Amino acid sequence: MCAARALGLAGVEFLDYRDSGMSGSPENQHPASLYQSDRVKLAGQVTEAIRRLQPQVVITFDPFGGYGHPDHIACHYATLSAFFAAPDRRYFPGQLAARLQPFRPAKLYYSTFDRRVLRWLVRLMPLMGKDPLAFGTNRDINLVEIAGFDVPVTTRVDVSRYLQTKQQASACHASQGGGGGMLKMVPKPLRQRLMGNEPFARVYPAPGPGVESDLFAGI
Repeated sequence: MCAARALGLAGVEFLDYRDSGMSGSPENQHPASLYQSDRVKLAGQVTEAIRRLQPQVVITFDPFGGYGHPDHIACHYATLSAFFAAPDRRYFPGQLAARLQPFRPAKLYYSTFDRRVLRWLVRLMPLMGKDPLAFGTNRDINLVEIAGFDVPVTTRVDVSRYLQTKQQASACHASQGGGGGMLKMVPKPLRQRLMGNEPFARVYPAPGPGVESDLFAGI
């Protein structure tokens, strides 16, 4: 909610699951955690939201969940399933009986980031006395593992005019090193340049040649 206020979002919806913690943590086993959720039910909840809100563009996590968070990975698969289920009457017919109509968003993207910078940081961190295997406030983020998972960047959106707002929203996520996280170790001019663009991977429709600069291009 803190980040939503900073960004001026029109609304936030919760699906009433607990945070599952990082992989292998005790929180994974809590029966109310997203990690323990019924995957078909979760996909149905996201399908319902797509049919009700009718978004032009849908954005979700990449298959690795950005940095390996189990909840992000669960959201990835649920949203991917929902994106293709929402326009198909065969899926979740009870929603149609409740007067929701099939709907296909125009585009689907994964949020991602350029791993090249991360690989450079992973090599530098030991020289700075920092452990890339145990990053973040809770020391449960493995940057080496994250650096090994790559998603091709198809789209870069210039957000340099909104950099202060982006940093305010990021600062709300304290346990992930809010306010810049690992980029705090990068010299300020380079950090501002890196944070001034937001990379994405277009999943649907298949990306064409070149790099997009607008998520709504072609709509």
